Amino acid sequence: DGNGVNLNVPLMTLAFVPLTWLPPWAAITLWSAINVACMIGAWWLLAREGFAWELVALGLMVPMTGPLSLLLGQVTGLLLLASVGAWLASRHGRPSLCGALIGLLIAVKPFFGVWLGLWVLRREWRALLWAVVTAGSSVVLTVLAWPELALGWVSATRNVSWLAHIYNASIFGVAARWFHGVPAGVYSRPGLTPLWFDPSAERAVVAIGVILIVSASGWAVSRASHDGAWAITGLASVLLSPLGWIYYLPLVLAPALVLLPVPAMLPALLALSIPDDVLPATLGRWQTATLANGYAIAVFGLWIMSMRHRGLDDATRSAREA
Repeated sequence: DGNGVNLNVPLMTLAFVPLTWLPPWAAITLWSAINVACMIGAWWLLAREGFAWELVALGLMVPMTGPLSLLLGQVTGLLLLASVGAWLASRHGRPSLCGALIGLLIAVKPFFGVWLGLWVLRREWRALLWAVVTAGSSVVLTVLAWPELALGWVSATRNVSWLAHIYNASIFGVAARWFHGVPAGVYSRPGLTPLWFDPSAERAVVAIGVILIVSASGWAVSRASHDGAWAITGLASVLLSPLGWIYYLPLVLAPALVLLPVPAMLPALLALSIPDDVLPATLGRWQTATLANGYAIAVFGLWIMSMRHRGLDDATRSAREA
């Protein structure tokens, strides 16, 4: 997504360099195999915890998340192993490992920085320290060694113009679809007709949305169980990211899958199973405001349910595993 603009951080760009030594077909085959292997590794970690249907659901073979990430050649599988490892390390009282893994994730995908706020609110200082040191050292070393890559990434982030893409489930995507839209075929199918074109209204919705999401998440996290806090934080990170792509959901969804009752989640998971190909080639104003935001509504719904849910803590793990 993005008309060929590379938004991978320098550290991730360097990781791709060895693949350039291979023919394109071999590179994509190897990359896909690595991602699938990492996904299987993450599922194995969850299975070892005793999770059953959660494992299948995270296998997320919810079509518009896990499978879409593989189809687009994304890094989801690789990062899924680290994110699941971080959550399980936190569950088992290993804050240093948890913080280091989240730090690596922040260095690769900055929206994981939301976890720093989680640890401040819950006074988990060791995890916070390890995350800051790991992310900071990774970024500093990369910038010092390859400053041109860092400057190129900064330049690329300033040229993002595809916030309205239907796969963007964040508050930024919702506001862009409402008040900016996009003609069919530019970078999105379907074409999206805004309610009306108004950059000021778009910025206002983003500002209000960010304030509400941060405030509500902070309030809920400070009162939630361990798994509840992770579920809220993970879903909030997608909602707050300027580009909260739906294929990143597997990275943050495992705690919510443990936390929430299956029937409550089914509507959201079903919404995430509907391919955008079923929509008309161009959506009118009210179709854009509703149908085009189906994926975002599903993520918002899971986030709200995670905040409202009460009673699950580490002690309930054995009950869910039984």
